[in-house]
Amino acid sequence: MSKLLLLIVISAFSGGVWATECELIQKTPSGVAECYEKQSLANVLLKLNKLKSISKDQISYNPHVIQELEYSQKTWLAYRDSYCTAYSNYHNEMNNHSNCIISLNNQRAEQLQNDIDAN
Repeated sequence: MSKLLLLIVISAFSGGVWATECELIQKTPSGVAECYEKQSLANVLLKLNKLKSISKDQISYNPHVIQELEYSQKTWLAYRDSYCTAYSNYHNEMNNHSNCIISLNNQRAEQLQNDIDAN
């Protein structure tokens, strides 16, 4: 439980509006964690869609670029879910699962942003 509260505090400082929104809407710690998970994934999908939009300009030399991006995202989600399940089972705490999901979502969003910036 203390790890979940730490997650909430950290997210409040790094998430800005998200922290307030999740805490106002959700009434339970698990609800707040789920809210953060959804919002961090929404950020990943936003960046993925932006990268796909940029990539449409590159179709002339790689007609499969959009399919490749979609496949990489699908396999990344499978990796994320599998890793976080194993991680939370290893630590025997389901709160670690939410922390793991959010952390990997944030890393993926940063990775996609770097790809966007490189274009």
